[in-house]
Parts: sequence; C-alpha cells; structure tokens
Amino acid sequence: MSDERRRFFRIDDEAEVSFKTISDEEYTSWSEGQQDEESEVLAKIDTELGIALSNLKSQQPQLAKICELLNQKINLTMTAHSNTHGFITEGELKSINLSACGIAFHSDEDLIQDQSILLQLKLKPSNVSIVTTGKVIDTGAGSGKNIIRIDFQNLGENNQDLLMQHLFHVQSRALKKQRARE
Repeated sequence: MSDERRRFFRIDDEAEVSFKTISDEEYTSWSEGQQDEESEVLAKIDTELGIALSNLKSQQPQLAKICELLNQKINLTMTAHSNTHGFITEGELKSINLSACGIAFHSDEDLIQDQSILLQLKLKPSNVSIVTTGKVIDTGAGSGKNIIRIDFQNLGENNQDLLMQHLFHVQSRALKKQRARE
C-alpha cells in the first residue's frame, strides 16, 4: 500500500469530515457492493461536469464561473437535505492532508490501527460529498489532538476521479495565489 500512496500527491486543504467506526461485518457488507449507488452516479456526473467546465473556462470564463456557482449551489442544497447513511448530520470543517488514496486529520477520538471506518468528506468550495470506507493506517499526537491517517478503501473510480480533480483545482488555486504575490 505504501507504494500506492506515493503515486498520488498530497495537499493541505479544508473539508467537512464526518466518520464513524464500523465493525468488520459492516465493512465486509460495504465492500461486497452495498456502496451508495446514487453517490457513484453523482460522482460520475460531477466528473463529466468538471471536464466540460474546464473546456468551457478557456472559451467563455464568465459562463464557466456561473455554471460552477450553480453546481455548488445544487450540491449544497442536496447535501443540506440528505442524511447520508443515517449517521452523518453535520461534518466538522477540519484542516486535512488529502490525496486520492487517503487522508490525515486531527480528531478528539481515539482510533486504533486497522480500525474500519465509514467516512464522508464534503469538499470545499464545491460541496461535493464523497462517502467511502477506510482503514486507520496510523495514529499519533500533535497540537493536543490525535492525528488520524486513513487509507481509503472501496472508493470507486468515479469518487477517485472527483478527488483527483479537487486536488488539481486546489493546487492550481495555490499556484495562482503564489504567482500573484510574486
């Protein structure tokens, strides 16, 4: 797994994070196909929309910005009216370290290595919500809180594409800010 983690770049970001520990039976059930099919379909649509908006941005930047804002508004409305998997109400906005295969964040909860979790990320500013399982690969202490490192499991190709697009956009914004300061 460590080789896979090195294939993807990591960024520091913020996202709403919600999670709960799950049993091995729940984890197995999820991995055997009880993933949220609607979430996968929405992820695929968001991936296609992201590609189309990138193409539109070079031709008509103002129209692309309007479309992005409308998409964010739709995502926010959908998230506000859903209670994913019956356990997630409101995610807590956290500083995270994110890649296409895992995440690290601070938490008040004590988790153990190899603990299975069900995780929801709401990416900012798009409010795209990704739900997946994960395994705790490491824990540590820092800034008075636990640092939890999670390897995504059963992420799905469309959700991984969404994450990679998000990572690209965050990195692009950071580079634009850096150039503006220079």
